[in-house]
Amino acid sequence: MLHLLERYPCPAQRFSRLWPLPALLLLLATTAFAQPAGRAVIEEFGGTWCGNCPYGTWLLDSISARLGTGVVRLSWHQGDDPLAIRAEDTLEEMVGASSFPTASVDRNRARNLTSLDWDEEQIWYVAAREDALPPPPAVLAIERRTFDPATRTAAIDLRVSPMIPGQLPITDSTEYFTVAVLTEDSIVASQRIYNQPFTYITDFVHNDVVRMVGGSVLGDTFTLGDGPAIARSYSFSLPASINPAHVRAKAFVGIRARDGSWARVLHASETPDDAANWGPAGTEGSIATRSISLRNEPNPFSGATTIRYRLAGRSGITLTVYDRLGREAAPTVRRTEDAGEHDITFSRNGLPAGIYFCALRIGETVVVTNMVAE
Repeated sequence: MLHLLERYPCPAQRFSRLWPLPALLLLLATTAFAQPAGRAVIEEFGGTWCGNCPYGTWLLDSISARLGTGVVRLSWHQGDDPLAIRAEDTLEEMVGASSFPTASVDRNRARNLTSLDWDEEQIWYVAAREDALPPPPAVLAIERRTFDPATRTAAIDLRVSPMIPGQLPITDSTEYFTVAVLTEDSIVASQRIYNQPFTYITDFVHNDVVRMVGGSVLGDTFTLGDGPAIARSYSFSLPASINPAHVRAKAFVGIRARDGSWARVLHASETPDDAANWGPAGTEGSIATRSISLRNEPNPFSGATTIRYRLAGRSGITLTVYDRLGREAAPTVRRTEDAGEHDITFSRNGLPAGIYFCALRIGETVVVTNMVAE
């Protein structure tokens, strides 16, 4: 129990000097069962080209079955892989990934877990279970989710709340962040495998594959300010290659050092159903869907493309284009514009062919679309 109290100081520690013991025990008795459980985030790194990766996936399947709803999984495909969206070099460096397959528990590099060896299931299980057990200091909820089949736009609203209002500490060297992604299940693709009578499993089923990222893969920073919670919205334009019937949204909140030396996920959430069954846009729709639209024409493009976006009201905007490594592919545009439709021309200027990610931010709302350069 001591290591849990050290990780997440509970109300008893904060108020023990101020409250008499009987009142404190009454407080704990009436609130203990209202505290939500934590959820460990396991991020797997591998690919269809990786012959040992099926064993890592099966190991995580076993761990997930043991933990049930206590775990949220993300599978990042790397390198020359048809399911890769970015070569996550910066993310791999942050979590300490050095070989494949490997995984990260709550982006906590201090755990020093480096490989998904089949005989180390218990080690990974214990690490994930420790993070899934204690009540988190902050809770992230996916409050709304919408999908517009006509435009193939998926949108989610997040809310981050501290367990105790005003008691989410921060220092000059730390900051809080959120990460939001869309994952796809039931993708049947050929998978390389070692030490088997065959070289490839032609009908391997890939689940929890990260297909789109809202904002930065390392997380978008925020401050709670004077309010009890913060709201943040993300919107995604699904390309034809993604099946909305197998898409789920997953998001988490964490804390990290401003110099990037360490990070720690605090709480995570995921949608229980797929995007095809989300509510229609324009009814209980996402803030992002109601206020912003983003697209580029033509797409795919060769020399240049026009990025078009529509604003519901006068707003300050930030527009950034990233490459598959998460690097800025062009200077960030920052301006204040009136309501209506606006456009910006994006020129390749010698950039290689591939997928680029256009992110439009207005306050806490982030809208992302994919651009394909041929």
